Amino acid sequence: MANENYARYLKKSGVLYRRKRKLEEMRYEEEDDVAAVLSFDHTNDGMVEPNYDLAAECICDESSTNEEENIKFSSSSSEEESDSNEGIDFKTMTITDCLRYFALFTKQKHSAVNLLLTILKTKTNFVLPRDARTLLNTNRSKPVINAIGSGSFWNRDIKKALMDNLRFAVVADTLLSLNIFIDGLPLHKSSNMQFWPILISIQEMPLIAPITVALFCGRTKPTKAFLKGKY
Repeated sequence: MANENYARYLKKSGVLYRRKRKLEEMRYEEEDDVAAVLSFDHTNDGMVEPNYDLAAECICDESSTNEEENIKFSSSSSEEESDSNEGIDFKTMTITDCLRYFALFTKQKHSAVNLLLTILKTKTNFVLPRDARTLLNTNRSKPVINAIGSGSFWNRDIKKALMDNLRFAVVADTLLSLNIFIDGLPLHKSSNMQFWPILISIQEMPLIAPITVALFCGRTKPTKAFLKGKY
């Protein structure tokens, strides 16, 4: 009952009509502002057309800003790539090693590498392999996984890991100091399966990323045989 009386009061007082008129005036003012910004021009037929020159200038300004940002991004990315390639002596490397480094560094697919090899073998006199797996020395044999305690253990061997990761690097020091890291992490929230990698880093070459030497996977922590193993 109180709501009906309040509705009759609003209808008689004219509050709703005044609010409606005010909203319409505000809408017309917004439309006038938009028309002023777009700068409409009158044609001979009495129709109005927007000023496309102004719109073109806005688009050009935005595109030039985007081009400047793209140039800055590309220059920064190229600087990062050049920094990551420091220490690589391409002059002393063979064409095969250069192509192998290019494929690994840029993470090329085997199909793209095969196409590149086909083009180079057709257009040049270089002696190159025909397949990307041969170029990249892809290991086609299954890894050796041994059982230790309640888990599985894979050993890469430190010597092989260093030779694989430093084959393109220039090693200035004859004596290298290795930092060893061992830490575990869970694989699933609903399971107690754990993953324990053994990582090494070279003290004299901080730009080289940590290298995986061995892996242990099991439902419990690795036993002492994992730490006493020969790597």
